[in-house]
Amino acid sequence: MKNNYIVRLSCGKLICFYRDTKKNLCYRAYKSFWQSEKILYEEIQKNYTVTITENDDIYIFFQDANGNILLLTKKASQEDFSQRIVLKNQSDTVKNVLFKPFLSKNQMSILYNIPSENKTHKLVLQPMSENGTWQQSKEVDTFLEYKNSLYDIQEMSNSQYISFYKNRENNIGFREITKERWGDFNSIYPSNPNILDTVFLTTTHGIHCLAIVKTMFSSQLIYKAQTNNGLTSPKIICETPNIETPLISIAKNNIYITFVANNQLYMSVSEDGGLTFKNIEQFKQKFCKEPTRAIYISNKKMDEKNFFIRDVYVDSLKPWDIQFMPDLVSDFFFVPTPQKKEPQPVIQEKEQTKEESQNFSKISELLNERIKKLEAEKNSIKSVEQAYLKRIKALELELAKKVEIPKQAPSFDNICASHMIYSNLLTKDTTEEIEEITKEETLNHGEASSFEEESVEIENSD
Repeated sequence: MKNNYIVRLSCGKLICFYRDTKKNLCYRAYKSFWQSEKILYEEIQKNYTVTITENDDIYIFFQDANGNILLLTKKASQEDFSQRIVLKNQSDTVKNVLFKPFLSKNQMSILYNIPSENKTHKLVLQPMSENGTWQQSKEVDTFLEYKNSLYDIQEMSNSQYISFYKNRENNIGFREITKERWGDFNSIYPSNPNILDTVFLTTTHGIHCLAIVKTMFSSQLIYKAQTNNGLTSPKIICETPNIETPLISIAKNNIYITFVANNQLYMSVSEDGGLTFKNIEQFKQKFCKEPTRAIYISNKKMDEKNFFIRDVYVDSLKPWDIQFMPDLVSDFFFVPTPQKKEPQPVIQEKEQTKEESQNFSKISELLNERIKKLEAEKNSIKSVEQAYLKRIKALELELAKKVEIPKQAPSFDNICASHMIYSNLLTKDTTEEIEEITKEETLNHGEASSFEEESVEIENSD
């Protein structure tokens, strides 16, 4: 009976759920190391299921000591679990019931069993309509208890599941089930009372199957695979007394078949997808003395290039102590460092500061563009100014060559004549400047003439 779960959330965080020796439902979270134990519910029955949604919401269905069906729920945004009773047991006896929810897009269907006589059970699917009301239940099949186990569920996708069980004809096999319908039963191991244990690994490429079959003097470990081409022929991996706790794991594209014999872990590896297996060898790393299997559920997509598992070895005395897989996969326990949560006012202040910084950056860019334009205009004006200065200097040199400057002060007529020459030589822009100079010279000349006339009159009077 597997009543331990190792759950990996989408962030990589690991959580272990287990039923302790006092029958309490407990859990531990892994943060660099396994944290202290927390009790979720006291004294539960051995069968319970753990399911996680795409959003990392956790749902746990279990039976209490009185046989009532309860549901524990934890939303990803919450720290604690909430609980409620789903069904009350109206019988004086406690019956063995296992509830498995199918969850997708806020819709739920439940697969469960109804106990009958002689350890037979009806496998029932209870779908839920889109408006949230329960539809009429549908009987899927009748199955038999097998080694104190009811049925096993492995999820292919959010809407497709594989259910493994022993049907009324004593055949061990599987059936594909969705939220509303199911496929045919596929037999893997035909009726054989000597089958002691089975384990399955469902991947995207098929189903790997392993069984312990008791023979007259020994035990055989037999491997099969369900592929698109059907069921492969059985392969005897090992034949030895006292084979226990088999497991199938995939790591680095290799298939690992492991089992316990004489309190030691042994393994055989296939490097060609299960076509051939190497000789059995003993696992040399540290391994616990009392191993058991725990169901592994992952919200983080698994890849056969890294590892792909449905079950994992744990220490039965410490169900959170994972064995074997951490030795195959070095980053099995890797958990990203969580970002520190800051108070809301600090977050708002940071967002405001960020927005102001972005606005400042935009203004700074505009100013830099404007400065560049002004510098370009300045350089353009400077270039024009230099061009005008060169032109004026050139004109002055031309004037110096073509006009002879008189030694005596020029008369008004000479100034006018010179002015005509200048006008012909200069451009329109420089003409106005020279006209101003000419006017000043004319005024000065008039003042000088008046001074001479006054001097003549004074001399005559003498």
